[in-house]
Amino acid sequence: MGDWENLPVELLAHLYCYLSRRDRLSCSLVCENWKNGLDHVILWKTVIVHVDSDLMEPSTVMLLRDYCKYIKNLEFGWAIPHRNNKWAQVKYKELTKRAVRFFLILYDNYIQIHSLRIFNWFDFMSFQKVTYHLSRFLKNQVSLKKIVFDNINMHSANYMKVFTSCLGSRGSITHLDIRSCYYCQSSFDCIYFRSCIEQLTYLKTFKLDYFILSCRLIDSILTSKNRCLENLEIVLKETSWHDHVIDDEQWCLLCSACPNLKVTLIIRNVYHYGELRLYLKQSIPIVSLSIILPRIMDRGGRCKFRKTLNLLVTNYHRTLETIDLHIKNDGEIVDDVLLRLIRRCSKFKSVLFNGYLENPQMLKSSFSDITFFCMTPNTLPDKHLVFSKVIRDDITELRHKRVQFTLIKRSPKSICSLLVLN
Repeated sequence: MGDWENLPVELLAHLYCYLSRRDRLSCSLVCENWKNGLDHVILWKTVIVHVDSDLMEPSTVMLLRDYCKYIKNLEFGWAIPHRNNKWAQVKYKELTKRAVRFFLILYDNYIQIHSLRIFNWFDFMSFQKVTYHLSRFLKNQVSLKKIVFDNINMHSANYMKVFTSCLGSRGSITHLDIRSCYYCQSSFDCIYFRSCIEQLTYLKTFKLDYFILSCRLIDSILTSKNRCLENLEIVLKETSWHDHVIDDEQWCLLCSACPNLKVTLIIRNVYHYGELRLYLKQSIPIVSLSIILPRIMDRGGRCKFRKTLNLLVTNYHRTLETIDLHIKNDGEIVDDVLLRLIRRCSKFKSVLFNGYLENPQMLKSSFSDITFFCMTPNTLPDKHLVFSKVIRDDITELRHKRVQFTLIKRSPKSICSLLVLN
């Protein structure tokens, strides 16, 4: 093979990064040097395992035996998070057996990870064996820093078993993400869950759905004497928890206990002013705000959405730094409110807007400190036209068309880029 046998290990490792595990295993059989190229930390530091695809491939477990010592970030879940009716029952049993073997290898080698992500978890009867071995593996961990539970379809008792298994690392966990866990709702309103949160005294970043936080979780954070919490990311998707709205007093107590707290609020498909005003308390230190509207809105919602934006300006103009608006329908023209939002928010760093403009020239003329303006016409989607000064005719053509623009503040000047979408 000539010089191919003498390639540096670092170069081989870099090339292996672009290959699947199956192809890596094939390359390791070529010669001793190529096999040595697999023995590199960059290839195995982060391991993502899809139960329904990767575990059915023998190379996953074969390589894991040799290189599991390098794993620091583990992601485990399903590529398709629902039952495949085409599969025979025997295939689910085989998947369970392989998943158990996977965690047994990690447990037997006493692997210590820093980051864990469980995603798109699809649970069924025999798969509870995997939950047991996952919990057993997590009880061995002493240096977990980041835990993510994303879209977990798991029985509440099993969820609590997995979550409590991570508490051996309570002194090192700084990042916790428990969003989109609607199948485990009963877990979040129990004393057992809140007592687990009380033990995370060094938590700095906490990402969760609003309904979880409203289950008296702020009291648990205060009880934990956590003064390290800096980033709180809340996702508001549903408005069926009116009995659990967090009041101003609780927010004030949390802000007093965690003086460096910054809140990121993501609002999805909720737009009625009458509903949102219950949640948008003035005492919340919102730094980043994202609103994603549905494609279809009723007439009442359209009338109230403008009022909602004005409420945001009134309540959070002192703290807002990042604003992200995704308006999917063509019934909302909010040029004037958007302009007021940008002008009033003195601390803003970037404004992202995806929607329809009635008068683009009004936005352009209102900012004399724009250094350049980038525009992509519908007719030339691959061509970016950059102007030091926008031609009036060009910007007039954008009227009533869907646009996406980003205004980034860079002291002492601002940069505005405008992209016209089809």
